[in-house]
Amino acid sequence: MSRFQRHLRQQAGASKENGSHASLSKSLFPQARKTGQLNLSNREYKEVPSEVWRLNSPPIEGDADFGSSSTERWWDQVPLTKLILASNALISLSEKISVFPALVVLDLHDNKLSQLPSVIGSLEVLEKLDVSHNELESLPSELFMLERLSTFLLHHNQISHLPDDIGQLSYLRVLDASHNKLQAIPRNLASMTDIQKLNFSNNQLESLPEEICQLSHLSYLDLNYNNLSYLPQNWGKMNSLKELYLRNNSLTSLPLLSNCSSLKELYCASNNMKHLEVNKLPESLVIVELRDNKISKIEEDIVALKDLQRLDLANNDVSTLPPRMGLMEHITALNVDGNPMRGLRRDIINRGTLAIIQYLRTRIVDKDANADSENGSAPQSSLPVSSAMAERSKLHTLTSTKSLDISNKVWSEKLLDGSEEIPLEVINMSKMGLSQFPSQICQFKSSLKSLNISLNKISVFGSEIGDFVSLTHLNLGTNLLTDLPVEMTKLKSLIELNIMQNRFSLLPESVYSMESLEHLLAGGNKIEKINMEGLKKLTKLSTLALQNNSIAQVPPELGLMSSLRNLQLEGNVFRIPRHTILQQGTQAVLDYLKGRVPTN
Repeated sequence: MSRFQRHLRQQAGASKENGSHASLSKSLFPQARKTGQLNLSNREYKEVPSEVWRLNSPPIEGDADFGSSSTERWWDQVPLTKLILASNALISLSEKISVFPALVVLDLHDNKLSQLPSVIGSLEVLEKLDVSHNELESLPSELFMLERLSTFLLHHNQISHLPDDIGQLSYLRVLDASHNKLQAIPRNLASMTDIQKLNFSNNQLESLPEEICQLSHLSYLDLNYNNLSYLPQNWGKMNSLKELYLRNNSLTSLPLLSNCSSLKELYCASNNMKHLEVNKLPESLVIVELRDNKISKIEEDIVALKDLQRLDLANNDVSTLPPRMGLMEHITALNVDGNPMRGLRRDIINRGTLAIIQYLRTRIVDKDANADSENGSAPQSSLPVSSAMAERSKLHTLTSTKSLDISNKVWSEKLLDGSEEIPLEVINMSKMGLSQFPSQICQFKSSLKSLNISLNKISVFGSEIGDFVSLTHLNLGTNLLTDLPVEMTKLKSLIELNIMQNRFSLLPESVYSMESLEHLLAGGNKIEKINMEGLKKLTKLSTLALQNNSIAQVPPELGLMSSLRNLQLEGNVFRIPRHTILQQGTQAVLDYLKGRVPTN
């Protein structure tokens, strides 16, 4: 329960007196003594009830509130190993916490703690400590004596300094110190040789110690939203690094990452980079995000990133793309919006990734064809020159690109002339005034990968749309749709679905069976509710656009969808998350929602 919800309960007179026995179930303590686990979260406590500290002590005769019974043999009890005090109003934690030396998990997140007791260092077997979402300004030195601590969560506090002693936590695997006031990272961090996940996002870091590059087991590093203008240059020892987040800093260049052979995802949006130095990047990259920088040119060596699937170059100064990018067969999402493109028409950009890749591929073919023509090898024809050239050009375009653009035309079967024997992969049928889907397009159902039927007047799709089993990109935006046929569950290869600007009151059930879906664009509808059970099935979902709908509540569980990279919720009727959080971007929204998930 959030602090806002607790406030509402208090206003309604539903809150209980602090430490009130009425708020404790009589079966709670006996159960805790059997399982070794005690959950006292969401109970409005300003301090821990005194009877908790006697949990593993012999019962006092007649102490009914303590939950003991004549049949319970206290000497057979299990020592407390897990204590959850999350989402209360604790101002301090008693030194009596030391009476639980067997604690393995201590969860104190979402309270009002300003300090921790020094005796916390006596919890010698503690493995997980969560003190996130409190008001801590410093940490007791004794805490760094916890040799078995493997997960330490202290995000969303007021900490401005981490002591060098943190290097003594040699077994630490996860450290989340995001959303604090840190200005530096201690060099002794390199002593934590087993660390796998580090999160220092949303701090005030201006530089990193060179020693951080010695963390050979680190797989996740988040440095988003800091003041970094420079990074250590040689990251060659970080062989396990898989995800690197550098968004919203002041970087002008990237460090040498070419030897980070496991790196899959690189996020560098909102920096000051003017060049993309591909020679600094490893071939293993699958996702590269460079939006909102000052990059002016993409060199042909970009094709060296042979496994690249998603490249975000939005809002840069790029004017052209190298034609050889058309050979990058694994790319499923290429975003070039917001660039002063001269060599790429807007209508091609609007048709999406596959259309851009296909167009770039034709630029390679056209270059070869021009060379043949210059060598005098152009084929002869008995047709008039202009007619022959037009016919040849159309056939050449259809054959080489496997793409047909009939947008902005009045539908007629003649528009398909010449394409009957060609396995078309891309068809653009936008802005044609269609009220129904032309059945003649079904002849391409086995080969078609990208279909754009946006900006029409279609209100219903028949079952035939489910026969296009090779589709990876489907644009149904700006129509009159209220539902999608159940047959669309057969679209197992679909990566991007655009149903924006329609009349949906909820996301169609068939969407949740599209197991390959990465981008779901559903803004500008009348959607009232987010179906979390359905969305959980979309394990690859990276973009979820639900802006400008009628959503009244955002489920906190949405913050647990680790695959999400772009979440758009603006223009709905919900009040939480607040607009100020939405403005901070996707990661801030996800972190906020995750923090509101009830603790089990």
